[in-house]
Amino acid sequence: MKIVIAPDKFAGTLTAEEASRAIATGWGRGRPEDSLVRLPLADGGEGTIEVLADSIDGAEMIDLHVSDQFGNTPDSPRRAIRLQNETVVIEVASCCGISQVAAEDRDPWRASSRPLGEAIEECGGTNQLIIGLGGSATVDGGAGLLQALGHQLLDRAGTPISAGLSGLGQLHEVIPRVGVLANSIVIAADVTTQLTGPKGAANIFGPQKGLKAGELDQADEIIARFADIAQASLGVSGLERAPSSGAAGGIGFALMCFEGAIAQAGADVVAGLIGLEQEIASADVVITGEGKLDESTTHGKGPWHIAELARTHGVPVAVIAGQITSDASANFDYASDLGPRGMVDAQALLEDRAEQLARKIGEDRPC
Repeated sequence: MKIVIAPDKFAGTLTAEEASRAIATGWGRGRPEDSLVRLPLADGGEGTIEVLADSIDGAEMIDLHVSDQFGNTPDSPRRAIRLQNETVVIEVASCCGISQVAAEDRDPWRASSRPLGEAIEECGGTNQLIIGLGGSATVDGGAGLLQALGHQLLDRAGTPISAGLSGLGQLHEVIPRVGVLANSIVIAADVTTQLTGPKGAANIFGPQKGLKAGELDQADEIIARFADIAQASLGVSGLERAPSSGAAGGIGFALMCFEGAIAQAGADVVAGLIGLEQEIASADVVITGEGKLDESTTHGKGPWHIAELARTHGVPVAVIAGQITSDASANFDYASDLGPRGMVDAQALLEDRAEQLARKIGEDRPC
């Protein structure tokens, strides 16, 4: 049988590349006669540029000299990747990512998306930008990004607002930049979350970025007011409800509203760049995985798109996750988790689960 192995990262334990090797090792112990194709996956979140660098011939890593989410100069440059067709892929996670900030230091009231705007400016000579929206530390609606790109966000005194949600709460007027960016922008979003409301950016992802339970309604109100003022400045409406407008704390909204960005599922963007669907179409079984399979998986995460692709071509799909915390596994033919020691022994456990899966599928689909 031909087995396509396409896991996402297991956050905190294994990269997508490491996870794919572990699954291949385990499967090989259970069914050494099978042909294995490893295509580590990313969905626009952290690790996307590494996956593309490993999978695409001629891809070139480049350095970005930008500030961090709190306005400081990082110890080392942020990274992006240039493809042969003059497309540059930038990760929000690299520019202003949540993994760059210790849990106790996360503060969306101060954290800004400005580093991404600086990165876009630095990559201005390219034909197309693909921006991976996942893993951000911010919930500023993309306000800092817009300021870096020349849009004016002013308080009642006509002064530029300060960074983060705190500054956004003082917003009175938006004056859009004159002119458009030279390059087209594709958003590779890892979620379909809208900007505002009970299932918006603040309520769904605010807590993991440092918002307290009692702050969620206030944060959502600030972002909703920003959306009203921003759209009024352009004579548009309704973008706060657009799929992925809430991605990366509202950066999706800012890019769609002010820069004409087109939003696509990040997993689909990456899959297209690495030729994943062609491999799945000729596979007998597809295996995917991630650190935590939960309700957010169903909003556009990588394994969910793998399952959809596999079903399109009538190929059974299995998932191995560090944890499975909801009925999201219902979209997969086989599902297993790593158990309570998943954060400690991830590689060994992933190999074991893959071996068990190989034997189980071998029994179900004898060749």
